[in-house]
Amino acid sequence: MAELGKIERPEAGDYKDKRKIYFVPNIFLIDNDEYKELFDRYWNQVSTQLDRLEIAGTIEKVFCEILTSGEDKPLEIINSFNTHLKNLVEKKMEKGAQLIPLEEKSIFFPYLDWGKC
Repeated sequence: MAELGKIERPEAGDYKDKRKIYFVPNIFLIDNDEYKELFDRYWNQVSTQLDRLEIAGTIEKVFCEILTSGEDKPLEIINSFNTHLKNLVEKKMEKGAQLIPLEEKSIFFPYLDWGKC
């Protein structure tokens, strides 16, 4: 029986052969030296943590916001706004993961335009 206020850590084997989703908030770099240090540390920790989580199974699909379906060079687009994310996605793709864009052009570009108003 679990103690009140204590959360028992589940075993990685409990999740073997089951679907898992790891959500990584995409943060963007702004022009600020103090923030850049935090930004770099965040992405390094994300990469380390995802590598540790792959004990429970390899990452097969990477869903990426800001990418629209039908892009010719998605990694170049990702690299234009976040090199850390590009390196992370590229590493997962080398291990066999599939990159899946989340945005639809007909919705995303008008959304960006209205966001500028």
